[in-house]
Parts: sequence; structure tokens; C-alpha cells
Amino acid sequence: MKTLKSLILILMFIVIGSFAGEKILIDYGKDKCSFCSMPVKNGKVGSLAITADGKKLTFCTIECAVGYYIQNKDTIKQLKVPNYLNPSEFLDAKDAVYLQSEKLKTPMGMNISAYKTKEDALKMQKEYGGKIMNWEELQNAIKEGFLPRFQHKMHHH
Repeated sequence: MKTLKSLILILMFIVIGSFAGEKILIDYGKDKCSFCSMPVKNGKVGSLAITADGKKLTFCTIECAVGYYIQNKDTIKQLKVPNYLNPSEFLDAKDAVYLQSEKLKTPMGMNISAYKTKEDALKMQKEYGGKIMNWEELQNAIKEGFLPRFQHKMHHH
């Protein structure tokens, strides 16, 4: 009887959980970056994409996620980046505000972090220096300063 009650409780949580909005999960330390193949370890910059066919892709950093996006725009339905100040909150990459600061190191070296609001990014910039970018500026920075390092990964159509 106790097992049945436990099972019912577990099932209730599963059902309730599945209606509580989509839960974005990255298995830090186990998932591999879909761009560079490094393990995804840092929750403050580990990002993900959902493809048009519903497949989840994980990335070790925002720069890898955006690099992949630039090369595969047609196949990406959603690109999500973590809010640096609240890493369990994933933001739509197009709506986030970015800070590139040498004092906020990331595994791939472009040192890019994402924020929900411009105010948050400005506060971080005040403390850590660096350059604030929007989605378009970030893509240009990735095209110029990051993708050339991965020419062998470039897809030419």
C-alpha cells in the first residue's frame, strides 16, 4: 500500500511538472558541446538550442551556441542562453543583452555573458568592464573573433 501511495505521488509530480512550463535541462559535466565537443560544465554560460525537429543541442559557452546558430540558422527553432545572474533562467538569445569582459572568463575565451535586462548588463559592466552588445552585435563579434578559429567546422552551402 505504501508503494502504491508513493507511486501515485510520483506520478502526480510528473504530471504537474510537465505542465509547469518547459524545463530546460543540461547535464553539466556529461553533455558535450554540439559545436566544439568539449564537456558542458559552466552553468553561467552553458547554452542550448532546440532544432526544428525538436532535438536538444547543448553548448559549453554562448560563443559556441551562437557560432553553431550562425552556421545552421535554418535548422534552429530556439536558442537559449543562461541569465548570468540567475543561471537556472534561460533567455531567448535574441532578447538577451550581452557583456564581453576579460574579467568574466569563459571556457572558449571570448568571455561573453548574457543578461535579462540592459540594466543588469550595465551593472556588471560597471563592476567588470567590457563591452555591452545586443543580438546583432554579438553575432558580428562571433563571426569576426570566434568562427575564424574553426574554419574546418564551417559549413559551405
